[in-house]
Amino acid sequence: MLGELPPLRAGRRLYGTACPKCGDKMEELSGMVVKCGSCGFSAPH
Repeated sequence: MLGELPPLRAGRRLYGTACPKCGDKMEELSGMVVKCGSCGFSAPH
């Protein structure tokens, strides 16, 4: 379907990659979480 994101694979790191919601760069927070500076999306890495 259009607009759906592929599922994340276990162990896949998000740091340094594009945000799955808006496409902006994800930044590492506190060593265990990455967050998008534009839309606020966050996820463990």
